[in-house]
Formats: sequence, C-alpha cells, structure tokens
Amino acid sequence: MSNNTTPVTEEATKKFSISDLVQTHEKFEHITDSKFTTSIDFCERVSALFSKIFADYEGCDFGFLPGQNLPAIALYFNHRVDEASGLPFACSKEDNSDKSTNSTLRSSRMYNRRVLNGDRYYLTEEGQALGEFIFDSFLIPKGNKKEINWSKIVSEVADGNFAVPQQYTEVKYLDAAKLAEVIYGRNDGDTEWVYGVRIMRSIPTFAMAGNSTNFAIAIERVSKTEVERLAKQYGLNTKAGLNIIR
Repeated sequence: MSNNTTPVTEEATKKFSISDLVQTHEKFEHITDSKFTTSIDFCERVSALFSKIFADYEGCDFGFLPGQNLPAIALYFNHRVDEASGLPFACSKEDNSDKSTNSTLRSSRMYNRRVLNGDRYYLTEEGQALGEFIFDSFLIPKGNKKEINWSKIVSEVADGNFAVPQQYTEVKYLDAAKLAEVIYGRNDGDTEWVYGVRIMRSIPTFAMAGNSTNFAIAIERVSKTEVERLAKQYGLNTKAGLNIIR
C-alpha cells in the first residue's frame, strides 16, 4: 500500500461561487432611515443650532404637546444685551407687531400695552421666523392665509434656581420633527426626506437639583421620492386631482 498522498491546496478546495463573480451591484433604493438617541442629545443639537443664530439664545427643553404624545421643544431666550456676537436678537422690549404707519397712534398703542402687560419682551422680526417650526395646530385661519397664535406660544418665565431669579422669554410648542428636518437635512441628493420623532420610553436620571427625566427617542425619516414612486407603481394616487399619467 502506497503512503504517497497528493497535497490539498487552497486552490483545489475552492468552490465555484456565483456571488464572487458579481462585481457590481444594483443601487438599493431605501425608503426609510432611523436613528435612536435621547431627548437630551437631541436638545443639545437644537441648542447647537440656535446658539449660532440668535445672540440671546439660552437653551431648550423637551416636552409634549398638550393632550398628545407628540414631542414638543421649548426655547428660552435671556434678556442680556450682548451685541458683540453680531447675531440678531429673538426678543426685544420693542413691540413690532403694530404695523400702523401713524407714529403717534403706534406710540399710544405701545403705551397702552405696557400699562396692561407691564414692561415685557416681544419677539423681534427675526424671532418670528421661529414660526416655521410651530405645530400646525397653533395656526389661525385669516383670509387665504394662516397666522400663528403667538399669545399661546410666547410667555415670560423665571428660573428660581439662582440667588436672583433669572427672567427668560419662553417660545414653546416647536415641532421636534420640523427641527429634525433642519438639523439632519431635508434633501440628500435627489432624495427628499420627511421626518418623524417618536418617544420610546423614559430614562430616569439624577440631577443635582433633583430627579429629571430623559427620554429614549427614535428619529425616523421617509423618502418622499420613493414613497411617491412606490405609490405610483402600486396604483395609489398620492395627490389630489385627476389621475392623469403623463
């Protein structure tokens, strides 16, 4: 009996593989992306955004739309005058809501408002740009347009955690999904994204001033382009009007 054996090489044992023959791949048209994070992390990103836009921006808070489980962000603006940054202010003691061209009438109205409301702060023209992030439920129909009900959104609050309570202007009920669009981008090449922010569960945390709440959240985005493509492919009309194929 012969003891001679033929050595087995890697080349000899290599099997025929179809997947190894495929060098190019089709583009995967994904419809959704998801990101899991916390409400604290999201608020830090919101603060990173607005601290570069407004000179009087102080910070933000994560909450809910009243009666609903929808994430709502509240922004806080301090009343310090710091023009060194060159950034616009979101708040001012000047009330620019009166568009009357009569200066005497405008001054009289301003005096009456101060008598009724005290010496308070109002949103500037730049500050009112925050309106693009407000929940649609706070829009009031006015003719062919819709205006924001600022009286339910803007208020003055005090933080008592200081020796001298700090006064801030609070702008609440900003839609977290609309903020996510600006933070992460509405468009990516030919893809247009629509965002949603979903609360998964609470994460109890310990703070120096007591217990505070952090939330585990999911930020999801859907490709509007791909949804419309699929809807068309499956015979679903996503737009109002006649179902005309062009």
